[in-house]
Amino acid sequence: MLLYSIGAHAEVSLKDNFKFTANFIDLTMYSQESAVEDNFTNSAGLFLNTEIKLANENYDLGVLKAQYVFNGLNDDAQLNTSNNWFGGVGSYVGGAIAANDLASSQLSLLTWDKYWSDKKLYTSIGRTNLRRYFLYNNCQNILLCTDPIKGAMGSLPTNYGYWGGYTKYNFSDNIYMHAGIFEVNTDDYVYKKKGLDFSFHHQLGYSQVYGVGYKDKNSKAELLYFYNNSEYRNAYT
Repeated sequence: MLLYSIGAHAEVSLKDNFKFTANFIDLTMYSQESAVEDNFTNSAGLFLNTEIKLANENYDLGVLKAQYVFNGLNDDAQLNTSNNWFGGVGSYVGGAIAANDLASSQLSLLTWDKYWSDKKLYTSIGRTNLRRYFLYNNCQNILLCTDPIKGAMGSLPTNYGYWGGYTKYNFSDNIYMHAGIFEVNTDDYVYKKKGLDFSFHHQLGYSQVYGVGYKDKNSKAELLYFYNNSEYRNAYT
């Protein structure tokens, strides 16, 4: 078996108010022992990020952030996903390498972020994803990341963005609390909407998440509670 993973990063900044970054991550596998004629599997993502700071010497109105993800290089001959709900919550094939049936691109972030009270309080609102803020990222490669707890919270992977709000308050350098409410919207996955459906009428439910934590330079611990009122069914029936 031949396996390779590559990553690339580029950044452009204009003064202190505008920053654009591009990150490319690719994982490829090839095996002559494959069960099908096509022995090649490829999973890749191109992440385009933009930050616009709404600030000068006299005021600070926060930061506008956006991220668009391109998944067009995904290919996995090992899996026929034409009739499966693959890659989303309740996936029949959780943890598979490449998601053939993902939309070719996705608006995964479009938020207004702001610090308040001498940076003790942080808020973020807009098109976002609860996986950006809660639980630890125990994945060495974002393209292989599966987590059953995160799935139970009603959130598709961070390639997806949907309506939500998040806040975090730092009581000290070590102790904090944070909370958020996020729309549960699997429609962007099933119908490949590319994250551009900004409507509020999905009626699938919401996830509320609350956490209190402690962190220092060497460790981090957190008590987490979440409530997800959505109901999961086979997305194609």
